[in-house]
Amino acid sequence: MNTKSLLLSALLGGLLLPVPGQAQKGPNIGELIVSGYSMKPAYRAVFTVDPASHRIQTLHMHAQGSLLREVNQWVGMMDDNRNLALLTYALQADEGLLYRLSPGGMTTLLGRIKTPQQNDATGAVWDPEGRLLIASGRSVFRYDPLTPGPITTVFNFPVTPAAQPLFQAVAVAPGPTGHFNVNYFLLNALPFTGSPNLTPPYLYRFDPATRTFTSLVVNPALQTATSLSYQHGTPKPNQKRFLLTRGAAGSGPGDLLTVDFRSGSISTLLTPIPVILPSAHKVTLRNTAWVVGSTTSTTPYSQAVEIDLTSGRVVKTVRLQVPSAFQATGIEEYGTNMLQTRGRAFLFDAPLTLDLQTQDPSLAGKNYLLALSFDTSPPIQLTVGGSPVNLNLAWDMLCWTSLFNPSAIGLSSSTGTLDLNGNASATLSLPASIPKTNGLTIYAAWIVYEGSTIYRVSEAELFVLP
Repeated sequence: MNTKSLLLSALLGGLLLPVPGQAQKGPNIGELIVSGYSMKPAYRAVFTVDPASHRIQTLHMHAQGSLLREVNQWVGMMDDNRNLALLTYALQADEGLLYRLSPGGMTTLLGRIKTPQQNDATGAVWDPEGRLLIASGRSVFRYDPLTPGPITTVFNFPVTPAAQPLFQAVAVAPGPTGHFNVNYFLLNALPFTGSPNLTPPYLYRFDPATRTFTSLVVNPALQTATSLSYQHGTPKPNQKRFLLTRGAAGSGPGDLLTVDFRSGSISTLLTPIPVILPSAHKVTLRNTAWVVGSTTSTTPYSQAVEIDLTSGRVVKTVRLQVPSAFQATGIEEYGTNMLQTRGRAFLFDAPLTLDLQTQDPSLAGKNYLLALSFDTSPPIQLTVGGSPVNLNLAWDMLCWTSLFNPSAIGLSSSTGTLDLNGNASATLSLPASIPKTNGLTIYAAWIVYEGSTIYRVSEAELFVLP
């Protein structure tokens, strides 16, 4: 056993053993949330899927008579780690709609995400401050669900004689300096209908501070791209890449690609994907990604496929036993937004607060610890429920200090027990003697445990010191 394993074992009280299942109301932690629609019969729906038993339950279904009026486009965990955000596109009104979805029902968060004609609200993602970025037509919008108000237009792509491409998705990632002011990446698919510009750039870097954009990838291979996400430190240290799905081009198969963050070079991770229209994907803490879409069979049906991001092999396939006309459009893994950050980290600023939100009362009284690091790779491998899970923090000096001497860096309440709702908070106030860093990137993540059993491992959240 290496040094980091010995230290973690000593800290957690022994070997890392499987965890028993935890029963919860509504969707359970780790279940898949799949959104989509059907044209005939006309309905849109959101299903929960248990990857272990393949059990499928309807979380929400809205029948729309003989005419489909709204199409589900994207689903994702909200920042409270309890509710879901559902983005739809109203066909007749050419506008997007944003809903809050919970086991108790669905409420409207935001209507009238106005889009140019023949363009829909196609993609969304949470930014580092817990606000939602929505791509639609030539525009990028920003919305804060915690302080409801009008939607903010972040950027309108300039109109040129050759119509600009249709943004298919939006991903949030830090720029080369690690600052959040260079952090929007826009992926487009097909150009506007009738546009003579058939080979536009396909992956853009957008700087909201200067309101300018640059092209990262200009490659027609991405013309059928369907979803995009950003990964830190995979598959080896200091390598940053995008994960991207691509749909069928003509009679060709769909595939899973990676795009190098610095050079824009494209590599194929898996081809063909066992779905011909891979509409969306979700990266997990297991270093895998769930991809959802329709199959290539004679009678198409939707299925979710889990793919190992190191080997490119298929780990698991779950057929969605729903009406065959159902077309999956979005996928999420329930309970993945456990870490939120608020504030700043220096003593002469407001302290940085790091919130752990499992929202699981069955974890009340369980132990937690918070760790920091300068990088996310190579990750620390743990075991939860008999499965390997990555704690996406590098074992560096900052990680060691945050675990064994947290007060030295102004970290308080980084260990303790969860409250009655399964939640906790820690604060970071760096000593005034430490000079301002002008953009040093730090990563944070939580572990929930009792004795030698680990119950939860959070995602790694990055923040930038002032």
